[in-house]
Amino acid sequence: MSELRFCNVRFNLDKPEHRRAWKHLQNMDRKKHKSYSNVIISAINGYFEKGAKEASEEKLIKRIVQALNGGMNSSAAEKTEEQEAENNISWGFVGE
Repeated sequence: MSELRFCNVRFNLDKPEHRRAWKHLQNMDRKKHKSYSNVIISAINGYFEKGAKEASEEKLIKRIVQALNGGMNSSAAEKTEEQEAENNISWGFVGE
């Protein structure tokens, strides 16, 4: 015997995001999507699974950016030292 769980979903059509979702359900292709339940289940699973994947991708991207910034900061510090040394040179001997 199947184990079923029930959940009511209410759409407040005064809210634009609710109204859009309701319109999607009303206009869905009945040959492709047999029921509201199947569409909602797919949407929920996709939302949460995508969120977990995006979170891990964001962490990776942050680590890469930090590594790049670390490398850039050290090379920027080296350039700043070189610029300071160049600024300290007395160029008065050239063409005065």
